[in-house]
Amino acid sequence: MKFQHSRPGRLAVVITAAVALAGLAQTAAHAAGPNAYHGSDKAWTDGGVRIWVDDREADNHGVHAEYRTRNGHTYTIGDANGSAAPAGTELSEDGSVILNWRVCEATEGCGSWAY
Repeated sequence: MKFQHSRPGRLAVVITAAVALAGLAQTAAHAAGPNAYHGSDKAWTDGGVRIWVDDREADNHGVHAEYRTRNGHTYTIGDANGSAAPAGTELSEDGSVILNWRVCEATEGCGSWAY
């Protein structure tokens, strides 16, 4: 009888653990690097080989992101449509993981590197 009483408790623990692990797996699948900003303009990655840059200021100042890859190269991606959606995006030009990135705005310079 003790065994029967402990089964529901064990089952609850197993179910809770399974739900928690599923949540962690989903979070890891959508994990991204930190955001880089220059004013309201933003750049971010998927934590791997895709980067986005978003011009969030309707000020007629072009925006681009610079990014460095594991292979040691530096590349630039622009947001061709200005402050209209969607954000500019691309896969790493050399196919390697993006290590750091920053946003630059025409005539305004660049923000800090995100890692």
